[in-house]
Amino acid sequence: MNATVKKYLLCGSTLLCLGAVSAGLLAGVNLVTAPIIAEANEAKASAAYQEVFPAGKFSAKQDFSSEEDRKALQEAGLTPNNVDYYVTAYEDDAKTKEIGKVFHGQIAGRDAALELLVGFAMENGKASLVKIAMVQCNDSFKSKFIENYLNPVNAGERSFDDVAGVGATITSTAVSKVVSEANKLFSALSGGIVEDPEAWNKALFGEKGYKLSSSAKEIQGNEVFSKYYSLYDDPLGHNEAARFYVGQIGDFASAIAVSGEGFQGGYILSSSFSDVDYKATPSFASSSLPQGETGNALSLMGEKAVEALSKDPLKTLSSQAIGLFEGGKTAVKTELNRALPPTIANLGIDEYRWPSEKKQILYATYAIYGEGEEYLGNVYEAEFHVVKDEEGADETEAHGGLYFLLGFSGEDIDNPTLTDVLALENSFSKASVLQKYCIDVFNKGEDHSFSAFKKACGDGIKVGNAGIDATISSHALYAVADFERQQYATLKNGGK
Repeated sequence: MNATVKKYLLCGSTLLCLGAVSAGLLAGVNLVTAPIIAEANEAKASAAYQEVFPAGKFSAKQDFSSEEDRKALQEAGLTPNNVDYYVTAYEDDAKTKEIGKVFHGQIAGRDAALELLVGFAMENGKASLVKIAMVQCNDSFKSKFIENYLNPVNAGERSFDDVAGVGATITSTAVSKVVSEANKLFSALSGGIVEDPEAWNKALFGEKGYKLSSSAKEIQGNEVFSKYYSLYDDPLGHNEAARFYVGQIGDFASAIAVSGEGFQGGYILSSSFSDVDYKATPSFASSSLPQGETGNALSLMGEKAVEALSKDPLKTLSSQAIGLFEGGKTAVKTELNRALPPTIANLGIDEYRWPSEKKQILYATYAIYGEGEEYLGNVYEAEFHVVKDEEGADETEAHGGLYFLLGFSGEDIDNPTLTDVLALENSFSKASVLQKYCIDVFNKGEDHSFSAFKKACGDGIKVGNAGIDATISSHALYAVADFERQQYATLKNGGK
């Protein structure tokens, strides 16, 4: 073996030895540090979980992969989406007495990913939200989200699925999706009732179904039902067509669908009856109830739901239209489907245009009759949207929409009498300003002529010019009302 070969062999052997020694040292260091790092991570995680359950002792992370979890979720028809793991909380060090579960979720927000922990506990056989703890929230609307959504929800003053008027809608909606998913997962894993209104809607009313309310309304003092979900037949969710009443008689729990026409059907949530496998066939239309105990229970709850509805009738656009006229008893709906022209107003300040994809449609008019079928007037159902002007108007100030009802009566078609303006939905950034300085001023005033309404809108514009955001919405409100006044004049003139 020559000197060169020996040289390379020596170098190789030396490097091999050094590598082996280094690997050994690293392994030794890892043996020492790994438990320390793991303990630190566990302590950090435990501290986060304790924000939800302060006195809790927590299990290791569970990723829904155990056979027991897979079976429970399969029976409930659930698949984790935005929730990736959970831990079980116990009240004792031996971890024998469960007090709830903490779910970890992530979802995209407005500006960045949101990360949160959601705690649920079982209360009277139902999932009860304990707390939402934010791990990460870098959203630019964070302060509004915390003030108007997170704090009220954690204080029990707001339902977690109620995101209306928060001022941080995207963030709140994203969080409510995680909480809703965690709610269903917890119920399934804990053997409780899983509430899934979307599934009920699809099962009883087909793929299209109705538009669901964003949250359930609690019912006080009813021996059978604790809440109901509203179902709407208009895309904006203002014309209530039916309800799902959620309740329980003994061990039998179900969501009962009722409309103005009566009991429509039921979706079984839990049952101890053996005559029907409700997990395989959970829903039944009222016209095809099964024979036996299950059918009898659904029929009884259907009667109870119809009784509950009679005490608190559906809130329809027609009933609200009648309410705008004192003594109004009948509302006959006539479809108009007329679009406003591209330019809705030019009142001397700016010109505003409808976006092509949201061209204004007057959905309907309601002819109102009083005692003895005495004709009172017409109520118009309208929606408008204002968007950023091509000239570069301020986007925040110029973006929003208002959905409202107002009525006209009287023989003076140029200056008819108006009812109150009923704002059903207002998404302008400062909706309260329009309501306070324009709508409320008119509604509370003694003069309800159209000219008085025009003045109220003008005053709103003046307030806007003084630095309060009422200018654009006041313009649009007046423009739509004036357009409807013209339609009223056409109807009074026999269509001319």
